[in-house]
Amino acid sequence: MDRAQLLQEFSNGAQLIAQAVQGCPEGVIDFRKLEDDWSVRQIVHHVADVEVGDAMRLRQMLGGDGPLIVAYDEEAWAARLHYERALESSLALFGALRASNASILERLREACMDGAGVAVG
Repeated sequence: MDRAQLLQEFSNGAQLIAQAVQGCPEGVIDFRKLEDDWSVRQIVHHVADVEVGDAMRLRQMLGGDGPLIVAYDEEAWAARLHYERALESSLALFGALRASNASILERLREACMDGAGVAVG
């Protein structure tokens, strides 16, 4: 797959998730086969939160010299960021950030794709 195709798939991600959950009954959105499994609702919120982190990391790597990329505890985020809430705000957030990130990535020259950060945690 070439770069243009990858960017197109990346750009379409938010729309695909929104379409996948549109019209789904709450029982389906909240279903967990096992107690430790994540529901669709939790996954959608998590994907939006990951996009927040990735948006910042992208900007740090492009705008800085070897920035620190700090890890986070996804289980703590799920517990503390109220992943039981409605999906609309996270779908909107994910869509906006994905569009912004895609716009940045589309403008990068190949030489800029070598940006790096230092992972911590």
